[in-house]
Amino acid sequence: MIELNSLKEKLTDLYDLSESTNFKVDGKPANIEDVQELYKEKIIDLIDSFGLEDIYLN
Repeated sequence: MIELNSLKEKLTDLYDLSESTNFKVDGKPANIEDVQELYKEKIIDLIDSFGLEDIYLN
């Protein structure tokens, strides 16, 4: 069963990321690939919470 607090934290992190305007990776301005990777990591973490890994494994 998914813990609602954990799910809320993950959704909050994803929302906060969507509100960000000054992306940096390793202290340097991020390019589009860096930003995509940040989103991908958060989304995969959320997908894993639901046990739906087949979405990105297939």
